[in-house]
Amino acid sequence: MFCDGWIHRLTPQPSMRVNDTTGGRAPSAADCANAKAFYDRVVAANAQYADLNVAIAHNFRPGHDAANAAATHYVYWGPTGLLDPLHPQGLMYKFDPVTHKATWLGVMFSEPRGVLPQPGGSLTVWHDHGAGMPQMFHVWTFAGAADPFALMLPDAIGR
Repeated sequence: MFCDGWIHRLTPQPSMRVNDTTGGRAPSAADCANAKAFYDRVVAANAQYADLNVAIAHNFRPGHDAANAAATHYVYWGPTGLLDPLHPQGLMYKFDPVTHKATWLGVMFSEPRGVLPQPGGSLTVWHDHGAGMPQMFHVWTFAGAADPFALMLPDAIGR
């Protein structure tokens, strides 16, 4: 547990490839403050996308997720910046299997490999799903997220 209980971090699954330039050091009070400030900027900049129709109107399109995926990615087709809260590369939604109503889960940033910014130190790490894959960084915005910077949705929920 970190940041006075705001983040309940689980150990990443062994299959995850984590890119942490801090070497896994324990987060400091400044890391917690920076992570919270970044989270607040992301939520404020993207809250409009709780409405999937707004996301579609802003050029977000379905990604290539499996039909049974826990989260469906909507990818932005246009220019974005490096970890820019105003321009994420993707949004994540969960669809109700009966009503098909979309619930906004968060945003995703994606970049080629390299040294990437970590606004909250070891709390805000990048990951990939295999050699040659781009690095990803999630910010989970749904109410009750156990870890708003978890690598995958089950970890954000708290498994």
